[in-house]
Amino acid sequence: MPSQLLAAFLRQRALSALALGTLLISFFLLLGHAPLFDVDEGAFSQATLEMFQRGDFLSTYLNGQPRYDKPILIYWLQAVSVATFGVNEFAFRFPSALCATFWVVLTFLFVRRCFDLRCALLAAIILAGSLGVYIIGRSATADALLNSLIAASMFSAWLHLETGKRVWLYATFAAIGLGFLAKGPVALLIPLAVTFVFCLLRRDLKTWARAVFDWRGLLLFAAIALNASNAVPSATLSWKSNLDGELGTGPAITTTLTGGSCAHRLIRSLSQLARECRRPRWLPSHRHD
Repeated sequence: MPSQLLAAFLRQRALSALALGTLLISFFLLLGHAPLFDVDEGAFSQATLEMFQRGDFLSTYLNGQPRYDKPILIYWLQAVSVATFGVNEFAFRFPSALCATFWVVLTFLFVRRCFDLRCALLAAIILAGSLGVYIIGRSATADALLNSLIAASMFSAWLHLETGKRVWLYATFAAIGLGFLAKGPVALLIPLAVTFVFCLLRRDLKTWARAVFDWRGLLLFAAIALNASNAVPSATLSWKSNLDGELGTGPAITTTLTGGSCAHRLIRSLSQLARECRRPRWLPSHRHD
């Protein structure tokens, strides 16, 4: 099988090279060259940096104030990147570049499964070369992470509905759970609505309901999105914060949660690295009493 796949790539050398080149140029070329130029880039990056300054990797703060309008996952990814590459623009943007690459690879694999290699390469080139994907794939925000996980959930949901294999159903729930940690309920609502309309048009809502209310899938979603070693206050509070903002009911409540063993190991390792990180010149200093 690997030899057959390699032979197929060789027959499509031009498209394969163009797809790889488009991906690398769009997401990685001069990734850290430009300074952080967007308000959201600065906010995400500063909040990640304050995790190191506070030695707290369970909660997010911006300028010393709780920041619960975005869930925790993107901050964890940026923290790992900063711990690896240091405090610089490349480190803050690298998770988004990886997520955009994952998005393109998922699209390639899905199209190759449904059609053929040529169509899959063309789909990868079009996606990686799209202006919107290019922008969010190079931005230190949660958008590339969210979109890649929504794509993963949608591809998996379609494969489950077409094949009936439960592995794709559980992959859907896992992707939605991670998407919930990336940007809140939008990662749940989009697959839920799209699959509902899809099954409605096929006059097969029974299959939709059976999939949506599968207890194993719901348990998997809850384990990822609502538990995560008890270390995700911002994942749930961001939903309340967004609703409070829309309804005018004030800021979300602040909750302190104690992490499980995995979270404690993560905190200890990152806290050791926090002392070695230096503050970049382009970020203002803040004192925390």
